[in-house]
Amino acid sequence: MIDRSNGHAYHRRVTIADADRIDRLRTRMSDLDPLASPKAVFIREPNQSGRSLILDASFNPPTLAHRALAESAAEAANASSILLQLSVANVDKTVTSADLGQRLFMLELMAQGHDHVGITGCSHARFIDKAVAIRELSPGLHPIFAIGYDTLVRLFDENYYEDMMSDLEALFSQAEIAVANRADVDVDELADYLAQPPQASFSYRIHPVALPPRFADVSSSAVRERLATGSDVSDAVPPVILPFLDESRLYT
Repeated sequence: MIDRSNGHAYHRRVTIADADRIDRLRTRMSDLDPLASPKAVFIREPNQSGRSLILDASFNPPTLAHRALAESAAEAANASSILLQLSVANVDKTVTSADLGQRLFMLELMAQGHDHVGITGCSHARFIDKAVAIRELSPGLHPIFAIGYDTLVRLFDENYYEDMMSDLEALFSQAEIAVANRADVDVDELADYLAQPPQASFSYRIHPVALPPRFADVSSSAVRERLATGSDVSDAVPPVILPFLDESRLYT
């Protein structure tokens, strides 16, 4: 999906044009209102329609685990395109460290040279709202959201809903889910969870994804902690964004 070259091949410096681009990306995101109707905008449009794997994450910063999840989930769900999506509103997170423009810029770096990879900004955080926004943005796209096991558990948590079953029925009528196991939850445990109610009612729209164990400890928060201490992160982030992280010093 995204560049796998050795990080030493990249010596690109951050330019004035990059700063201008980041400002424009900030403006695009500022136009998305989480209090208005759900809305999504293309930052970069993929060259494929149909089944589209959507990885909506904080990308603070993007990691090799993000890349692996997007690639593996797209294959598991038979998706023809990938959308890397950044939402203005997120249920459990706030915007810290890199701002939304800087995060989108890193995603643009990752997607360079991969025409089937698109980037979207979204106003809302709930999956049903994201599905509505994507459908309105591009009716030819069928959204398949890539998530981890923890997010799957929250998806079926009544505390996030007033009427959970009604909302889930609305979601799964418009979208599918591709869910990855985690280090302490293997694929068999994931299958057992999906066989239990209420998630069993929707399991035909949920695609299990097995991620390689080496990505179990790769997270944006761990990368930020390592960058703050000056540690090397070339084993955890895509090589193409390493120069930007080094020169911008976002997390140091």
